[in-house]
Amino acid sequence: MSERPLFLEALEMLGQLLEAEGRHYDLVVVGGGALVLQGYIQRPTEDLDVLAMVGDDGWRGEKPFPEPLARLIGIVGLSLDLPVEGPHDRAWLNPGPSFLMDQGLPIGFQQRVETRRFHGLTLRVAARIDLLYLKVLAATSFDRIARRKVDVADLVALRPTPTEIRGALRWCAGLDGRPDFLQTEGADLCRSLGLPEEVS
Repeated sequence: MSERPLFLEALEMLGQLLEAEGRHYDLVVVGGGALVLQGYIQRPTEDLDVLAMVGDDGWRGEKPFPEPLARLIGIVGLSLDLPVEGPHDRAWLNPGPSFLMDQGLPIGFQQRVETRRFHGLTLRVAARIDLLYLKVLAATSFDRIARRKVDVADLVALRPTPTEIRGALRWCAGLDGRPDFLQTEGADLCRSLGLPEEVS
């Protein structure tokens, strides 16, 4: 991995383009890119997941992005050879996890974000504990089985305590709704992390 992730250069360029057009967007970011921004992991990643856009009416999931933002994301992606939106591809900056806004976030999530500014772009980066909760959610999701090793590796890098994993699993169980979630997905994740199954 290079010393400076390419998507950081992309964020600078996007912010400059937005500023040149007199525009400003305020985005909440999560996922592996957010872990890189916070310095918790160093694995290569070429995308950044947007949970929500922030406006006068608060936080809201926005999928697809507004046209001016999507257009400039595409220009930056093509300029830096980063992923761009296509029939089977997600852009380097994408609203993939925006559905989480409908499911609910960990209590206190909004108050814990860390703000970064790139000219006409403001990023609110999720805090460690919230990134941990969302990674546990990802690592126990059937939709992400193919990415489970990456999600577990990210969790290991966060060095969670058993108490943190227990809290995250109980939050995920509330979203999942299945009565055996902790005994199945929860126990499997604990084994992957080298924790006693009773943690779940």
